[in-house]
Amino acid sequence: MNERKYVDSAISSWTSTKWVNDGYSWEAAKKSALTALSLDPNNPKLYYLMGNLYEWRAFQRRTSPDIERKDLTSAEKYYKKALKQSPAWAVAWSKLGRIKFEKNELDEEGLHAFDRALDLGRWDRDVQKDILWMGISHYDTLDLDRRQQLGLLIQGIFRQSKKVPIWPNEDLTYIVDIVRQYNWLENFKSLPETDEQRKLFNQYLKLSTVH
Repeated sequence: MNERKYVDSAISSWTSTKWVNDGYSWEAAKKSALTALSLDPNNPKLYYLMGNLYEWRAFQRRTSPDIERKDLTSAEKYYKKALKQSPAWAVAWSKLGRIKFEKNELDEEGLHAFDRALDLGRWDRDVQKDILWMGISHYDTLDLDRRQQLGLLIQGIFRQSKKVPIWPNEDLTYIVDIVRQYNWLENFKSLPETDEQRKLFNQYLKLSTVH
């Protein structure tokens, strides 16, 4: 159907260009997504796309704090709608959790999103990055069980770094960067399980210092 093709086009147009400044305006992307939703109102990918749009603009930090918070609230609304349609979608849970944590709303709903993301998408790389940011940036507010789950996740990433060659270039670098950003080094020191892992982390730590 032509309507189905339009919906697919609206998704691919934004997802292929959203992280670059290519002149594809935010308003045009939103209009396309809303038109797609009018054609396919039960598609969770479109609600997720709308959440991405508002999250992206909020995290650009190019608007006023009031608009930024409104964008985060709009992103939250659309991620919830995506989850209503697809309740086992791990990355939608991690995005909802990240929005709640960004707003410092570590209430039952925010922590539930953190838990669901971890339960459903522990080995999804996009989910991992959201969980790492949530857990490390708000570590002091997490209970003991969630702190332990965060530690287990990081240990698992280190184990996988041997098996998937591309991971040390991206995922371990991300861990080191976020550990530095939130002064989390002391908390991190006990997590590597072997001397080899500690050596690997120290190598990335030195690289991040140089760059």
